[in-house]
Amino acid sequence: MVIWIVVQCLMLQMVVALHVIMFVVGILQGLLAFKLLWDRDAFPANLIRQVLTTSR
Repeated sequence: MVIWIVVQCLMLQMVVALHVIMFVVGILQGLLAFKLLWDRDAFPANLIRQVLTTSR
């Protein structure tokens, strides 16, 4: 959804307050979802965790 908001703003060549609000909501949802995946050690967070621990 966040990508679509950026594309829509580029196509319309304008930014409305609702675009900014929905963009922030989308980013927050994405971050919270990734935190849940990280805490549960679920895909794809488990792969990222493996890469980070093996690179040290």
